[in-house]
Amino acid sequence: MKAKKLNRLVAAGWRAGTVKEFLSLTAGEAEMVENLKRETATGTRKDFEKFLRKVPSVPPLPGDER
Repeated sequence: MKAKKLNRLVAAGWRAGTVKEFLSLTAGEAEMVENLKRETATGTRKDFEKFLRKVPSVPPLPGDER
């Protein structure tokens, strides 16, 4: 997140504790992304297609047509 945007959030009334929580959450999300990247790097196309075959073929829910 850019510093300018963070400054606007603070100016909008965020308390210091809330900002710390927000920063902790974003750090946690970045860690999750790195974990997912590592996991996907070890997978194979064959395993991926095997997983997809288990997904039922159903029409999309209203609003999910695209």
